Amino acid sequence: MPQDPKRPAPEDTARLEAEFAAYAASDAEYSAYQEADDGDLGPPPTPEEALRALRAAGIGALEKEGRPACGVTPAQIDTMAWLWRMQADLPERLRLAEALWRSGLHEAMLAAAKMLTQARIRPDPEVWALLRGWAPDFAGTATSDAASAALGRRLIAEPSRVAELAEWVCAPNPWTRRAALIATLPFAKLNHPDAVQHAVRVLVLDWGLRLARDPDHRVAKSVAPWLRTLARHDAGLVRSWAEGHGAALPPGLRAELRRILKD
Repeated sequence: MPQDPKRPAPEDTARLEAEFAAYAASDAEYSAYQEADDGDLGPPPTPEEALRALRAAGIGALEKEGRPACGVTPAQIDTMAWLWRMQADLPERLRLAEALWRSGLHEAMLAAAKMLTQARIRPDPEVWALLRGWAPDFAGTATSDAASAALGRRLIAEPSRVAELAEWVCAPNPWTRRAALIATLPFAKLNHPDAVQHAVRVLVLDWGLRLARDPDHRVAKSVAPWLRTLARHDAGLVRSWAEGHGAALPPGLRAELRRILKD
């Protein structure tokens, strides 16, 4: 039976699941950093030049997540996004990222998100607003997770923004609902959260009660990795949440929690 062109290839799905598992298992915290100055790298490309570069690096016309794609490897996307980020000042970077995202080309959307995935961006309100505006366009694991990684940096920089994601929990787009968990995963990974960061954890656990019963299995299955990550850093909080709400959770998640807390 021919593969549905709107579904990711098995190897892509396996790679993305492995990447997410590695991210969730790591102890990385998103502290501020300053990127090295690599000298004069020239001006940033125009959106048209960036799209031509992506297509030239690809293997041909494809389709991923229901959108046109050109088959550029993740490593190539990372390299291009890094170069364009280093070439552009912040206003130029925002304009280029927005144009690439709105192009609808799968790899261009990934590059756009990666251009904005940075811990230290000052000022960042326009970055936050741009990333938030992309949420209705999420259509698969790759683009939603790439944008969520950028969103996570902005949330760590300003935790009060998490409250703005509450509406995502009941958004019509399942990938937006799932992104509410993926974008807040950095808070579960903190070794020494302050009171504000702890409050974010409690808020996201409240979201988890609804999302664990989500009719879309891709959303519901994202709750367990969030809990598993949090349990590595605050098993007591996960245990008290499970004891208080276990009866309301799906059987599969209750079983997963027993395994998480046993480990």
